Amino acid sequence: MTGPDDDVWSSRRSETQQDTLRAGAELSGIFDAVDSWYVDGGIRLPRVQQRSSLRGDDKRTSPYPLSHAVTRNLLVAIDHLHSLRASLFLANSLHTYAPFTLIRGSLEGSINALWLLKPEQRSERISRHILACRADDRDQNTMADCLDEPPATPRDDWVENLIVECDLDPHRVRGGVPSFGSIAKTVDKETWSDGDNLGELGWRMCSGMAHGREWSTLDVLHRQLMKEHDNGVTEVRLTAGMTDVSVLTQLAYMMLTEAVRLYSSRSAPQY
Repeated sequence: MTGPDDDVWSSRRSETQQDTLRAGAELSGIFDAVDSWYVDGGIRLPRVQQRSSLRGDDKRTSPYPLSHAVTRNLLVAIDHLHSLRASLFLANSLHTYAPFTLIRGSLEGSINALWLLKPEQRSERISRHILACRADDRDQNTMADCLDEPPATPRDDWVENLIVECDLDPHRVRGGVPSFGSIAKTVDKETWSDGDNLGELGWRMCSGMAHGREWSTLDVLHRQLMKEHDNGVTEVRLTAGMTDVSVLTQLAYMMLTEAVRLYSSRSAPQY
């Protein structure tokens, strides 16, 4: 990458061979654990049992069961980490930006699942599910507009019935759909005992890399000065570091394991 008169691009970030080996060992342990969710070539999660919290949620939210939204997001999270494993360990390739895009996908899946699962009150879980469905419809309609196709069938009757049956706040479930950033903030508050915003930070860092932002490129990538030209242009080699990939993967795995733990708990019989 070249840039005129920009000293920040020539400042170095690097890691030692020992750092790389340690990060590789950390990633290997995570990927071995991720493999445990694969059975006969597919991802297997616990079934929702009778007399479980999620079975009760599903009965109320049919024909759009809440547990289906949760498992879909868990599949997204697991699938992205498994793809990262394939890239790093099977293809033996550490790409510059792509690993962070895969970690971002895993974080988004886990955070969305946790947002739906965390509330103890069924009414709050269902309210969040309605908002997630409305966001899904909004995005589907945007895509339909691009294709000159009719919009999705509205779920208004379903929403109105749930407002009455579950005594939901009508202003909230009919109101604005929360951004993913606000969802991540909520999940962080409900997940970390000391109030850290690790999920949001990790997601924003990986999103910056997925979109090729300059600030995240400078913060994350290692830079090797290759050549300085007389006209003030500097050639710099940019590479990802295994340590950064490992740290962010550990965060994604922590959030995934918490989401799977909570899903398993809410899928088990309560009495």
